Amino acid sequence: MTQTTDSKAAEKFELEIPVETKGLGFGKNTCRLGFSVDRDNMNINNADIAFSNSRHDVVLILEGGEGKQIEGQTHIESMKDDEFAGSCDIKGFNTSPGSFSAGLTFNINNIDVEKITHFKYKTATLKIARTGTAIEAKEDHDDEGDEASDGPLLDQADEATDGDWQLKSLDGIIPDAVVKAAKSLGITTIGSWRSTKQDSRGGEFKKSLEHAGAPSIDIDTAIKNVEFHAETYAEGILQ
Repeated sequence: MTQTTDSKAAEKFELEIPVETKGLGFGKNTCRLGFSVDRDNMNINNADIAFSNSRHDVVLILEGGEGKQIEGQTHIESMKDDEFAGSCDIKGFNTSPGSFSAGLTFNINNIDVEKITHFKYKTATLKIARTGTAIEAKEDHDDEGDEASDGPLLDQADEATDGDWQLKSLDGIIPDAVVKAAKSLGITTIGSWRSTKQDSRGGEFKKSLEHAGAPSIDIDTAIKNVEFHAETYAEGILQ
């Protein structure tokens, strides 16, 4: 594992860490590959720099694969079967007692979509070279002619459809004990609840909430309530 930071860490940041990839979700023009990083392999300061509203050139190398330098290697065509590379946005991250979790959001027009489907639920090495913030990069796409043809990595249509209700607070939707536990893990909205749950394998999500003090029966109720509200908000029944 290598981590590089300095006084201009947010501007110049490179990272190489072992990760466990999670589920793969698709929007209209984007896909998001979830992943988690063990806290033993990353500190909170570097997680904040790498995973908060940032844009990166990334390379994913499956366990046992041979690594390559990021520079000049971000085109999918140059990668081998055990490697996947591209430019992506990371909107934010969630925390649990043992790990950090986040997602790599790619523009599906700029990647090999079939290939990335083989990288979910794998043990891999993630190489990151930060190139800017997601917001600045999205504005660059809007303003610069050549890049504008590629479209923004963050799917604005998907954001408009899903974003508002996904930002709604968990308060009043789920039992108070679960709200308190979720907030201690950095989960405060419907969207962050669902993305964290999606990125967790098996019973990890529920175990994390239990470890944070939430009763098991309340967690079961909360899971049902969040999904009910998500479905009804998405269908326009609730506003």
